[in-house]
Amino acid sequence: MAKFPGLETLLIAACVLLLGAPTALGATAAQAPAKVPASGACPKTGAKVLVTALGNVTLNGAVVPVDSLAAAISALAPRPTEVCYFREKPKGEPPAAVRIAVNAIISTHLPISFYSDASFTSRVGMPSH
Repeated sequence: MAKFPGLETLLIAACVLLLGAPTALGATAAQAPAKVPASGACPKTGAKVLVTALGNVTLNGAVVPVDSLAAAISALAPRPTEVCYFREKPKGEPPAAVRIAVNAIISTHLPISFYSDASFTSRVGMPSH
């Protein structure tokens, strides 16, 4: 991914499209996430994942080992309706933690929204679900 800026976003979107929405993955209608707005701030029901340029990962502002990210997201109560994702220096060389974090997020089967700022107020593009 290092030689292709923006590839990370495309890979996440492709994985979500290939895997389908959470209801296609076995969730019941009662478990289906609420609709995610096309723009705006990460909702209060969203899990905020930030990957720093050095590869550190935070979940809702708390540092989390990247290998524990999926479990940490799954342990949130109430269950998040989406994952709001931001990576520092997205056009630069991605740290190794990015791939691990992205795979962890995908494994939660939650919709993913991308943000252009660390405050999670500026959503990028369309939601992935």
